[in-house]
Amino acid sequence: MVAGVQPGAVLGVLPYGTGGDFRKTIGASKELPRGAADLRGRGTRRIDACRLTYIDNQGSQRVRHYVNIASFGIGGLVDQLVNTTTKALGGRASFLMATVRATLRYRAQTARLRLDDRPPEDVTLQNIAVANGQFFGGGMHIAPHAQHCGS
Repeated sequence: MVAGVQPGAVLGVLPYGTGGDFRKTIGASKELPRGAADLRGRGTRRIDACRLTYIDNQGSQRVRHYVNIASFGIGGLVDQLVNTTTKALGGRASFLMATVRATLRYRAQTARLRLDDRPPEDVTLQNIAVANGQFFGGGMHIAPHAQHCGS
């Protein structure tokens, strides 16, 4: 259970943003009017929520919750580039151009990584993506077997 979320809480998804990656995994409409109408007629289902604890650039520990994908490394630079440039060509083209630019600029980083209850491990990485959903980065299908539905 995610801290601060009331039992029985329901998440409704409306299409908005550049990539629509979470929407694709759960099969929600990409059209806003239909998405709004779907909220009235769709049943609910359980989905998994994830928690990420990390140290930010100022050295402070932070906690974030997510339902799609958490990534860091070159993926963070790609997101930064997408969010600071025009998206006039749409999500796929925006993420593709940002990925090319980031690939030319990014250098591997060393990070201390701990998964679940395992001991921490120092790793050199280009990118880490922990996928609860199937898509990220404007439609990259990185985890085709990921399922949001809990048991």
